[in-house]
Formats: sequence, C-alpha cells, structure tokens
Amino acid sequence: MSATRPIERFVHDDEHRMLLDTIHGLSQERPVRAGDAGGGADERIDAARAELVRLGLWSLSLAEEQGGGGADAATVALATAAIGAAWPALGVALAHAHAAGAALAGDSAGRSVLAGVAAQGRGIAVVDLAGDSATSHDDGTIEVMRVDAAAPAPDLVVLVDDGTVALVPADRVEFGAPLARTGLDGAGSVPATTSLDRAAARFGADVRLVRRTLYQGLTAVAAGIAETAAHDAMAYAGERVQFGGPLTALPAVRDSLHTLLAGASDALTAAFAHPRDTTAAAALLDRTLEAAVDVASGAVQAHGGYGFLAEYPAEGRLRDAISLRAVADIGAVRERAAQAAAGPDDPGAVSRSA
Repeated sequence: MSATRPIERFVHDDEHRMLLDTIHGLSQERPVRAGDAGGGADERIDAARAELVRLGLWSLSLAEEQGGGGADAATVALATAAIGAAWPALGVALAHAHAAGAALAGDSAGRSVLAGVAAQGRGIAVVDLAGDSATSHDDGTIEVMRVDAAAPAPDLVVLVDDGTVALVPADRVEFGAPLARTGLDGAGSVPATTSLDRAAARFGADVRLVRRTLYQGLTAVAAGIAETAAHDAMAYAGERVQFGGPLTALPAVRDSLHTLLAGASDALTAAFAHPRDTTAAAALLDRTLEAAVDVASGAVQAHGGYGFLAEYPAEGRLRDAISLRAVADIGAVRERAAQAAAGPDDPGAVSRSA
C-alpha cells in the first residue's frame, strides 16, 4: 500500500509543493501537542501563528493591496487544510480571518483592520447573529457563547443581517473566562458580550459570501484533520509488527485503512470544491465535519489500545474533530440551508436567512 498522503493529489505545481513542505516542516518544529517540554498550548499556537505571519502564509487569501498574498482559491484551500491538520485551532482562526476579509474589504475602517491581520496576525472572529451561538437582545446587547480566535482579545465582525456587518474592536468587548473544550488546543475559546452601539463601523457587505467563505475555511480544516488522521493510522499500521509482519499485511487491516483513506480523500475533495452557492457550501461543511469525526474515530481504532493514549496523536485528532463540529455551529448551518432550499411559506416568520 502506498504511503503517499491523500493531500498530495491536490499539489499541482511547484508553488503548492513549496507551500505544503513549508507548513509540514514548521509543524514538526512547533507541534500543537508537545508534552511537558513544549510549554502550554497557547504559547505554542502563538509561536506558530507568528511564524506563519512572518512567512506570509496567514494572509494568503487577502488582496495584495491589503497586505495579503492574493492567492487563488485552490492555494488558500491547500494552506488552510495543511494548517488545520497541523494546528486545528489555528485553522479555525484562519478560516475566520478569511471570512473577515470578505466582510471588511469594502470599507476603509475594515481595510485598516485587515492590514493588522496580515502584518501581525491580529485576532479576529466572525459572529453570526443568525446562528445558535450568538443572541441579540432588544437593547442591542449581543451575547456570544464562544469565540474561537486562538488569540486573547480578537476584534469581532458581526453579521447583522443579509446585507450588513458591524466591526466591533476588541477593547469594546467583554470577554469571559476560558471555556473547557474537548479538543482544539490553543483555541482560546471564551464567551463574549458587546453591543452594536459599540461598533466602530457598520456597513454593507455580501453576508452570504462571508458565510460561504467561513464554511469553506472550516471545511478545509475538517479535511486536514481527516487527512492527517488517516495518514497517522497508515503509518502506524505499516510500522507495527504483529503475527510475524506489519499490520498492513492483514487483509482486514488493509480494508479498514482503505476506508479511512477514502474518507479523507472525499473530505479533501469537498475542501477544494469551491461552491458558489451558500447552501452547497453548507452541505459540504456538514458532510466533511462528519467525515472528520468518522475518519479520526477509525484512526483511533486502527491504533488498537494505543489509540487512546495521549502519547499517540490519534486520540487528539478525534477530540479536535469533535470540537470543530461544535465550533461550526452546525445545527444553525443546517437550519439555514434547509430554509434556503425549501423556501419559507411565510418569509416574515423566519428569523434566519441563508
């Protein structure tokens, strides 16, 4: 069986090869889980982000005039999947940065913030008032159940309605105590409270595009988790000797590994699909999140009892996949997609929009 990683199929030129090799090399130098010797996860995430910023990889999706790389969709997907595989919490933060870029590029105040994202890796997160994780009260107060920016005090980009976004600077947001998570080490998940009255700017934007960009980014992160989980399982089975040979010599093991690799390949295909329809992007996100959980769970089983030990990466991949599903607010994503597909009988009775 070939040990080639599934993501290699999406490397189309020397630029992609250099990009992937750079991220993989950096992930070996700065692993997200380094045991007692590597310091805390937050410190490791900060160090990895700083290096990605220095290399220009944090702002690939931003336009060149905003200090970004102006990369095409395939390059952005490749980078996000690879970063999501190495540091899932940073993958989530990067997906939010990409979505913020789609929201803020048309406003001067927004472009100033994006320049900080490109130059310093400034923390930023998208908050969707149509989701289940944010509540808007009559007095304008906004309560956000969780912000996952892998940064201590991010700016917030609030999706107010289908055509309006609000930019709320971090110093106008009250952040709560860190939340417990299953995975996504270093995500810095916190609740937050603010108000639209505190927004530094409020302007028109294509909110469907912003959502679609976020969905695509999170899909790439899920695909990265699935891909690296399948690769880890393949590597372990090839090295683990039992019954006189490697586990890969056993037909049943080969069959289960094929299932994992197929799931990872399907997830990567979704990450590189780039749908232009928000409902299609939501469906791909939903499917890929489930695939990441399934592949990561299968990878744990492929490791046998060792899969549940923290010394092996398998159990961490599964925890990351489970936490990513929560971060994506997938219940609200499904509801919006269903409403968009079916169309409400009484549009005035529906509070969420696609």
